Amino acid sequence: MLRWSQETGDYLPSRRTPDEFDRVSGEPDHSVRVRPRPSKQEMFGANGKY
Repeated sequence: MLRWSQETGDYLPSRRTPDEFDRVSGEPDHSVRVRPRPSKQEMFGANGKY
């Protein structure tokens, strides 16, 4: 797994993003859903290490 993550540049986010859709109705939550989306680096604040 470590080799694969290094080869693909995959990483664990340091924080989870909130749900973009209501869990009951499935409707978009426009208070959370922002477009255009920021980059994954900006969204997750990942440091590139496990």
